[in-house]
Amino acid sequence: MGVANVRLLIADRTQYDRSTAAGDGVTKEFQAPNHPVVANSQTITKAGTLQVEGTDYTFDDALGLASFGTAPANAAAIVITYKWSIFTDAEIQSFLDLESADDRLAAALALETIASNEALVQKKISLLDIQTDGPAVAASLRAHAKQLRADASAGAFDWAEMVTDDFTLRERLE
Repeated sequence: MGVANVRLLIADRTQYDRSTAAGDGVTKEFQAPNHPVVANSQTITKAGTLQVEGTDYTFDDALGLASFGTAPANAAAIVITYKWSIFTDAEIQSFLDLESADDRLAAALALETIASNEALVQKKISLLDIQTDGPAVAASLRAHAKQLRADASAGAFDWAEMVTDDFTLRERLE
């Protein structure tokens, strides 16, 4: 199963998003807020006209960055529609490589990576009526990762008795 199975285990479903910006006659680069962007999923319009990748603009999927050769005119609406996910296929494949191709262990590593980022970036914040609790989210993700690791090792045994002579053979059989 590999990459698709790891995505399923960590609930990294492809999501659609849309970003809008206005040209100012100077800025040539426009950032999609969520990335990495799924390869070749983006469409870009400038002032209502569909743009052609490679001709009108270039797009960096990993960064979600659209770069125009010529800056869009002042007040020209730039609309980027795209699909994105938390991890690229290459990143998930790296998790699989690190965990000897075990889907559950790779998913656990991915969740631990998300948890570390969540705790570092989001932190625990209270502002007016809005609260975020990055450490609590990270703890929940780590608990899920721990369960995946336990599930991955559930089929293994912890110890085995060895038969080395006649006495241990009789004891084992009884």
